[in-house]
Amino acid sequence: MSSGPLVIVGDALLDRDIAGHAARLCPDAPFPVVEAPTARERPGGAGLAALLATSVLLLSADDVTLIAPLGTDRASQAMRGLLPDDVFVIALPLRGALQERTWIMADGRPLLRLDTPAPVPGQAGTEAVAAIEGADAALVSDYGHGTTASQVIRDALAALAIRAPVVWHPRSRESRPVPGTWLAILNAAEADHAGPNAAAAAERLLDRWPTRAIAVTLGPRGALLARRCQPPLAIPTSPAGAGHARGAGDMFAVAAAAALRAGARPGEAVTWAVDTASRFVGNGGLDSLEAGEAPAATSVGEWIRPAAHGRAASHPA
Repeated sequence: MSSGPLVIVGDALLDRDIAGHAARLCPDAPFPVVEAPTARERPGGAGLAALLATSVLLLSADDVTLIAPLGTDRASQAMRGLLPDDVFVIALPLRGALQERTWIMADGRPLLRLDTPAPVPGQAGTEAVAAIEGADAALVSDYGHGTTASQVIRDALAALAIRAPVVWHPRSRESRPVPGTWLAILNAAEADHAGPNAAAAAERLLDRWPTRAIAVTLGPRGALLARRCQPPLAIPTSPAGAGHARGAGDMFAVAAAAALRAGARPGEAVTWAVDTASRFVGNGGLDSLEAGEAPAATSVGEWIRPAAHGRAASHPA
């Protein structure tokens, strides 16, 4: 049974959708006119992972700690205010304002994204190190801002990986997991930089990265799990209906980390993460979060126990 929290460490962002209806082109240039727009904000990056952990996985106040650079700027304060009260936040120093990403949406489809400059994180202190040391698992959400490049953070995560799961979710090509990382997660486009074939790319990354396993998410086709000295394992997705995939990668990553924290083996954790992310997308994804209607995921404990006699039993650990 887990006793320490799931620590989510990395780069927080403030995300915003400006959404409306587009039925005509601008008369001055061939681009759509978005009419009757409305704006909605939500946590992004490591902040979104923390939100998903509480709102979809229903982890409690003692179960989630967010470590991320946050300042006194408007975006940082807005991001804090959008997190559930039961997320314990350890704010690292921040030089500059929290990055904001604004999507221009028309009829549910993104047309354009506007990004403000990424800030520079400061050095982690003893509170952040102590939180990582006391964790039962860590999820790293690395957007390349420099938070997880800190040697203090990396040393603490490497020490944790000796005894507890560390899951690395890199969104930057410069990201490199710490030695002993239990699972690194990339999407097909990110893995493609290591090779055009997902299985071969994952095998190459296993040779380059000091990780025990790599999962490549494949959208509606599920995921591929590569482990040392074992053949790659294809894990298909379950039917989930239509939905927009934004946020699916974060849902997958936090679900995999939570499953490993609960004692799942890698094959079980990735299978549950595929199922959870698929259901999240099918139920409306980020829109369901903003409407307060995100359905809770099946408990990982409830899922893993019957899996020993079902579909996960056919997968090697």
